[in-house]
Amino acid sequence: MTPAVRTFVAQYDVSSKRIGLFGTVNKTGIETVLQSLAELISKEKAQDYPVLPLRRKDLVADVLPEKIDVFHQEMTGK
Repeated sequence: MTPAVRTFVAQYDVSSKRIGLFGTVNKTGIETVLQSLAELISKEKAQDYPVLPLRRKDLVADVLPEKIDVFHQEMTGK
């Protein structure tokens, strides 16, 4: 997690907002980072936040739109 994101979460309580977390990484580790970020926001709600972990291999036209659609559905409940 970048220092800027960690600082933002430390300075602002966003736990009552509708939150979805996403991130990109070259190969591995994004799930761990997103879980850590969710726990920084709210340990109680960490498992409830929709997440969109993206690896470099996901950033292609035949994969990315479906992943974004699923994330959007989780965010909106539709």
